[in-house]
Amino acid sequence: MPPAVASDWIAQNGLDGCLTAREERVLAGTLGLVDEDKAQVEAINGLAWSVGMVQTLGLSEFCGDDLAGKLPDLRRAEPMSEWNQRNGARMRNVDEVAAEWDLSYCVTWGLADANLRGVTATWALPQSVYWQRRRSLEYVCAHDIKHRDWDDVDLST
Repeated sequence: MPPAVASDWIAQNGLDGCLTAREERVLAGTLGLVDEDKAQVEAINGLAWSVGMVQTLGLSEFCGDDLAGKLPDLRRAEPMSEWNQRNGARMRNVDEVAAEWDLSYCVTWGLADANLRGVTATWALPQSVYWQRRRSLEYVCAHDIKHRDWDDVDLST
């Protein structure tokens, strides 16, 4: 999406104050996208799972090809009010989210440990998928405790 179109959509939906400093730089054209940004689709998938828009976060599956269709349709500048009516998002049970959060911590702890020891960790998906999913669950579960914003999620183990 061109930055000007994205900025207009954000303004039209009253989301101006919701951007991180990094996102503001991307929209201003002073910071280009990097590979890390591409990997964030799995974090978005984790957020969508947290509110029941995605059924599972399988350890051996990438996010579904239908994820974009569950988000606001930016090609037609779908207003947030319309999207909220069609998406049916409701926060999952706190115990279910906490269990997934704990699992994501254990998985990334194992990956970090393997990396530090120089051992090849054999997983079905690239490490970035597990780290990004954990990022989303850390944000959802510990936002008030540890993190200032989306770009400052603590993934230490």
